[in-house]
Amino acid sequence: MAHCLPFSVPILPGDASLAKNFIADIKVQAHREKIDIISEDLALVPVGSILFHLVILRTYLNRPAENDLDIYEFIMANRVSRTWTVHEQALAACHGEDDTSSNAHFNSIPDPHR
Repeated sequence: MAHCLPFSVPILPGDASLAKNFIADIKVQAHREKIDIISEDLALVPVGSILFHLVILRTYLNRPAENDLDIYEFIMANRVSRTWTVHEQALAACHGEDDTSSNAHFNSIPDPHR
């Protein structure tokens, strides 16, 4: 379901992996508290992940929580992009990308698992 959302928050893959652990921890805590999240699970994962990614992006930008709506609106307007790391640029070159500059628009996101 998260892949069907109209936007993604541009954060580093290592930081994005923190969201998975965060969501898993929420599920464990809900189970301990006997909160039925099975019906909410479809919304918990994508919405929780997006919110956590927005907090990470806010941290990158060194902005206060009052700017969350502004950051969200910039993302929705596609006015926020991530600068590719040197490693991602190298991966993109290995997969045939012509422009591997730090601000290039790759046909596919560089994935070290390929």
